[in-house]
Amino acid sequence: MGIIFLSNYASAEFAVGFPYRISLHRGETYDGSFSIQNVISPAEDLTIEIVVEKGSEYIQFPQGNTIDIKANQTLNIPVKITAPEKAEGGDIYQTKIIFKPTSGGVQEGGTVNLRFSLGKTFDIEVIGPTKAERLAKIASIVLGIIVLILIIVLLRVIKNKQKR
Repeated sequence: MGIIFLSNYASAEFAVGFPYRISLHRGETYDGSFSIQNVISPAEDLTIEIVVEKGSEYIQFPQGNTIDIKANQTLNIPVKITAPEKAEGGDIYQTKIIFKPTSGGVQEGGTVNLRFSLGKTFDIEVIGPTKAERLAKIASIVLGIIVLILIIVLLRVIKNKQKR
């Protein structure tokens, strides 16, 4: 499937790790997981809502879009990512997911209380033949059939001339 680079994105509350790019054949599904760590001090129990802002037609979270994560805990959140059936090789689909705390994780200030969300973007790259490559293959097959038919017609014409 290629090289996958993992990265961690951190806010004042938690961190998320996932590849920059997923490479799939059209219609293929990747079963993976986001690694969510709630270990950044001061850690506290959090409820996190997963919001797919871009690419929701390709991404599913089998266990739902709400996660409860305890302080100092690391969770792997299952995700299914599917390349579209009608995709062509070389197509790239961009995604954007927001991990948004809905409870806990408030950073208290003198006059303002903040709750940080964490965004993650990655690409789904479709591997396989491009549309141009598939059309070239079809054209070469059609051309081969035409050449074969011309050879057969030519042989029949020569055979008929020899009979006369």
